[in-house]
Amino acid sequence: MSIGRITPERDWWEAIRAQLTPHVVEVIRRVEMAMGADQNRFWPVKVAALLHEMSLAEVEEALRLMEFRDVARLVCDIIEGFGDIWKINDESRLREYVFRRQTHLEPLLLFEVAHEGAATEAMRAAARLGGCEENLEAWVGRLASVQLKRT
Repeated sequence: MSIGRITPERDWWEAIRAQLTPHVVEVIRRVEMAMGADQNRFWPVKVAALLHEMSLAEVEEALRLMEFRDVARLVCDIIEGFGDIWKINDESRLREYVFRRQTHLEPLLLFEVAHEGAATEAMRAAARLGGCEENLEAWVGRLASVQLKRT
C-alpha cells in the first residue's frame, strides 16, 4: 500500500506497517544496537530505518500523517543522503559530501553503518572529517559485539 493512496478515512498506519519487511526490521534492530545509550538522541534514525524503502514523497506524507513534523527534515535528509557515500571515489568528493551533509552527518553515518552492519573506509573517512569518528567506532563496536554473540 502506498502512502500516496491513503485518505483521512483510511488507516494510514497500514501503509507504515507494510514497511516492516524482514530487511527493515533487521535495519531497525541494528540501529538500536549501534545507538547504545543514545536512544533518545538518535530516535529519528529508527524512523528513517522504518521508512527508508519508501519514496521521499511518501516519507514526507507519512511523517505529516504521523505528526512527526519536528523530525521530518532530518529523517528525509537521512533517507535522501543514504547511499551517497558509496559513490565517493576521491578526497575532494568526500570533503564535498561531508560539507553538504554536515547538519545531519552523524545520524546519516549511523544509518549507513546500521544498514550495512559495518563501516566502510569511506564512512570512517567521512566520520574523521566530520568530527564524529569516536561515535562511529562505538557504533561499529556495538554491532560487532552483538554479531559475535549471535554466532
